[in-house]
Amino acid sequence: MLFTKIAKILKKRIYMDVLIRKIEPMYIKEIEKNEEQLSKKLGRNVSRNEYISR
Repeated sequence: MLFTKIAKILKKRIYMDVLIRKIEPMYIKEIEKNEEQLSKKLGRNVSRNEYISR
């Protein structure tokens, strides 16, 4: 029973908000383009924070 509880905890993904300041808009556009491509490849919506934290 303890093992199943630990397994459930490990399966959960933990995300953090990432704050980036003073970045050029060109890099934001590149991140958004890659984020869209990854979303299409995975078949689900990928957020910017999720993409950056990978």
